[in-house]
Amino acid sequence: MSRIWDSLKQIELTDVVWASRAQPRARPFSDRRCCERAPDRLSIFVYGHTIVGEPFYEASEALGTNSQGALIKLQHLVTTGQNLLLTNTSTEEEEQCRVVGVRSVSEEKIAVAVAFHAARPHFWNQRRE
Repeated sequence: MSRIWDSLKQIELTDVVWASRAQPRARPFSDRRCCERAPDRLSIFVYGHTIVGEPFYEASEALGTNSQGALIKLQHLVTTGQNLLLTNTSTEEEEQCRVVGVRSVSEEKIAVAVAFHAARPHFWNQRRE
């Protein structure tokens, strides 16, 4: 569990660095991507902070994935530019990502587009039995 908290602390530090840059933190949400998303539905864990700074952990799923990121469903409200930690439940691999877009799906779920800091083509692989 301390590994997860250490990762959340690292995300906080990364958020400070992103906030201090003079460039815009993120583009407005659009469906433009560098490559098409695969229409996968993969189980993930999401760690991060709410918009009021409270840490959260949520079991969720990726609705569409590619080597650069994914579209995920969340119950917690996040904002464009903030960092999250994703864990692939099948492989237990972890990866930091940045929120690049947020839009509502329903009153209880939010669609969140996330991008990895670098391409991760194998992150979404499922464990082979």
